[in-house]
Amino acid sequence: MPAQKGFLKSLFDFSFTSLITPRVIKVFYALSLLIIALDALYWAYLGLNLGLNISTTVGLLLVLVVVPIITLLYIIGTRIQYEFIIVVFRILETSTERVRLARQGVATKPTFDATVAAGPSDGSSD
Repeated sequence: MPAQKGFLKSLFDFSFTSLITPRVIKVFYALSLLIIALDALYWAYLGLNLGLNISTTVGLLLVLVVVPIITLLYIIGTRIQYEFIIVVFRILETSTERVRLARQGVATKPTFDATVAAGPSDGSSD
């Protein structure tokens, strides 16, 4: 593989031969989690205010049940999105490596395992 360029060189690489997404995705994921946490704190604050002003039961229900569930769903959704992005880049890396090996004349063995794709072989059916 070619040597990686510096971050700024990669950022202004108009031929897109050097990609920056795999390098910065951890930062974006951390920022996403921070924003989700701040959002959860905001909604918990609103729930407590609702509990003090209107209904304590509704406020506590919001703070103890609804906010954590919605926050967890946001975290899961965010993680799935970032994992999908990384999977696309790993497919690119693997494909590039296989093409390089094929051009060198090195045979590559398929990594598909039919037993894994078929699922469990315990005889049970859904």
